[in-house]
Amino acid sequence: MTLWAYIDEENREESLYLIDNTLTEENAQSTVDSLQSLLKVEDFYDLPKKTLESLTSFCSFVGEKSNDGGYPPAKQAPKEVCGKFEEGVLVVMQREWAAATPRSFDLIGSEEATTCHIVAVRDALTGCTAMGHFDHPSTTNRGFEEMVCRLEELSRGLQAHASPEPTTHLSTPCASSSQDKSSPLDLYIVGGFDEDLSREMTTTILQLAIDSSFKFVLRLACVSDFNSTEYLQSGVAGPLYRSLALRLSDGVAFPVAFQRDTLPPACLVRAARIWGEESQSMVEVWDEQLRQLKVQPFVYQPKDYFELLLRIPEAQLLQFTSTSPLVEGPFFVQDLKRTIQFIKQNPNWKDTFPNEEPIFINRW
Repeated sequence: MTLWAYIDEENREESLYLIDNTLTEENAQSTVDSLQSLLKVEDFYDLPKKTLESLTSFCSFVGEKSNDGGYPPAKQAPKEVCGKFEEGVLVVMQREWAAATPRSFDLIGSEEATTCHIVAVRDALTGCTAMGHFDHPSTTNRGFEEMVCRLEELSRGLQAHASPEPTTHLSTPCASSSQDKSSPLDLYIVGGFDEDLSREMTTTILQLAIDSSFKFVLRLACVSDFNSTEYLQSGVAGPLYRSLALRLSDGVAFPVAFQRDTLPPACLVRAARIWGEESQSMVEVWDEQLRQLKVQPFVYQPKDYFELLLRIPEAQLLQFTSTSPLVEGPFFVQDLKRTIQFIKQNPNWKDTFPNEEPIFINRW
């Protein structure tokens, strides 16, 4: 297996992006061994021992260098992309996933992933694209499955020249998940750095792709050790890239930073799920049939420790609330305090969700 790295000429930071080989029966084991070695995870493929034949039939890993402004090189990426709907951007927040067609959005993106992983799946035939912001291995399995199944539904609808199928809640795997998927889906993964939770996230996602009945082409793998750099003068490890945006029309991927003066629709109530809801499950936030953002109702209430979190020094706040306190982005504390204040000011979740019904926000 050939691995290559792009060197950013401005800051000379090295990051490995792509696996430059198709996974075939002949090279499958060497591919797995190389990933195992580079990710420093001894049991990366010490799962029920799949044969090379089944491994090859389930998942193909391919990489190619981008020449059109995507990853790499990072220095060509736009510095800011506005999160407003009218700008054609669908913003996916932590513990959310969404699937959309090119008729609804130009870009889909997510940011602020340190140990989290941002995963995008795209059907090159239709441009339908799904993205999830995964924050823990325990919630990744079902979220990944539901996200890919929704993408398949949207793609089938477009291929049949019909409206996408109704976006009802997916309580079971997609009906056709056992069928052969002849056209592979493009897979993009960004997130994590040189630490244990990041590597667990990376291997969980890769294994889900391998075990899936869908076939995938790995277009971007900026993950874990591959995505690690040194922060601060003390040499603390942190993520080189912590965001991902995908252009639905052609699949070009690039880093993204959303403007804080134009926050995503319903961002505070969406963020409240992380800090106020007991359930840790991933949720779908875009209804393609209605072309509306959808925030499902959830139970939340102010926590006894919220006042303490608002008073303590920033360094202590990070220690209490972050999985990577030394390398969080500049807006982490600001966003967290804004969310806590929202919950305090709106303590009754039934007032936020009248009649316990979802909040819908029109695309236009």
